[in-house]
Amino acid sequence: MISCKEVARLLDTEQVKDQGSMKRLQFRMHLWMCRHCKRFERQIRQLRAAARQLLGYAQAARPDGELEERILRRLSTR
Repeated sequence: MISCKEVARLLDTEQVKDQGSMKRLQFRMHLWMCRHCKRFERQIRQLRAAARQLLGYAQAARPDGELEERILRRLSTR
């Protein structure tokens, strides 16, 4: 069985898919049994969804990259 620390590391770095089948099975079993890690997984998913949504808003606000160009021009003149 893998530890909570290892589960948190795998969740945080999204490396679960890169692991072997036995490690993935241990990971899933741990999440099935540990309510704390299960809650952490849910929180990580919500944070990632919020970050994607925020990124979508930021990209919609500057569809052609004009804002980035203005900032870079301003910084280069200083």
